[in-house]
Amino acid sequence: MVKKSLIGLAILLVLLVGAAVVVPSFVDWNAYKDRIAAEIEATTGRQLTIAGDVGLSLLPTPRLTAEQVSLSNLTGGQAPEMASLEALEVRVALAPLLSGELQVQSLVLVAPTVSLERLPDGQVNWQFDDPAGPQAASPESAVNGEALEPAAPEPATPEPATPETAEQPADGGPAIRLDALSIEDGTIIYRDLATGMEERLEQLDAEISAGSLQGPFEASGTAVARGQAVAFETRSGRLGEGLAPIALDLSLPDAGDATVSLRGNLDQSAQAFEALAPGSALPVQMAESFSLSGAVAVAAERLTLEDLQLSLGETNASGDAEIALAPQLDGRVALNIARLDLDSLLDRPLDGGGGQAPTGGFALPDGIVLGFEVIVDAAVYNGQIVRQVLVGGRLSEGALTLDQAVALLPAGGDLSVAGRLTAEEQAPRFTGTLEAASNNLRGLAEWLEIALPPVPNDRLR
Repeated sequence: MVKKSLIGLAILLVLLVGAAVVVPSFVDWNAYKDRIAAEIEATTGRQLTIAGDVGLSLLPTPRLTAEQVSLSNLTGGQAPEMASLEALEVRVALAPLLSGELQVQSLVLVAPTVSLERLPDGQVNWQFDDPAGPQAASPESAVNGEALEPAAPEPATPEPATPETAEQPADGGPAIRLDALSIEDGTIIYRDLATGMEERLEQLDAEISAGSLQGPFEASGTAVARGQAVAFETRSGRLGEGLAPIALDLSLPDAGDATVSLRGNLDQSAQAFEALAPGSALPVQMAESFSLSGAVAVAAERLTLEDLQLSLGETNASGDAEIALAPQLDGRVALNIARLDLDSLLDRPLDGGGGQAPTGGFALPDGIVLGFEVIVDAAVYNGQIVRQVLVGGRLSEGALTLDQAVALLPAGGDLSVAGRLTAEEQAPRFTGTLEAASNNLRGLAEWLEIALPPVPNDRLR
């Protein structure tokens, strides 16, 4: 009897496995596209379109494929679709699925295009309608529209995502873990329809993993931003209440492998920063090795950098910065520089050595509001030291307002300048006041390489 029971059980298992393998191949899954689209629309308020084929298999692991998928945009948006992709493939682990957990072993998105848009009335298309009630409150409303102060604790390096069992979410839904998300040739577009600003991240190839929908997260890949190739690697801790440690490393392979590394904490009330205001081309004197590090905190729409350490070639600076990210880049930066070798920076042809003068002319960045204060202990110019340099002012609307610029000059001189620098007909124009004094005018003129008429030496002291 036992032998017959075992044989019967074996036959049943074979039939079940056979059915799991064979039955899905006889089902026309395309007939369920309308039902899938209806469920998505009921959840998000947006229309889902699947123009290509849908496929499903159960063994050896459950696998779902779909082609030509798109999700409609918010009414009033510029792009007709918020998201679209050429194809996707999802593979999930079978055993966790049987216990109510969703472990996505792999998710591949081929040629996805995502358009993130802010409408003139302040609506954003990445917030979806809640069919059970009013639209969820934005992060701004959760903090009464006020920016939160960044936390004081030292930033911690986030732990990488681990393949441990996903934790059960607080809302009682299924636990979800993402082992690997691959993006192939993706495009991310951000538009502010009120200001006309548009930024693009193109040719995005990335690998992403997440221990759960709340993290921890890991991501690495390459992309093209503003025509510049960028390689990135980022890690974050688990999102939730309080602070989440975050680390970001950026490098520019086509710019001498320039790198930027940030370590800090992300305030959970914060929005991810949406865009940086367009800048202008940097002068050839900036063609130096560059590094930036500091503790970063993002709260509401404000980015704070503390313990900032910056190096450009042999010039090192320290300080801090605070920047509001929306609707335009607006902030302040304070830097302290121990030694600045102006002779080295200025001893370069303006064309970078190519023999041709630049054709772009002089211009100051527009769309940026930035207050600044720079202190230089010692600046080398014409072989001598200028001490106690203090420069403070504000860059706004394509003009630089110099509130004060003071320095102790060689030969017992001092200098104070204030005014406004603008670009007119692609040339710099400065309007302001200058005050200077010296107890050795001859020595000051010699330092500035100014020829003086023959005058007795004692008459110029």
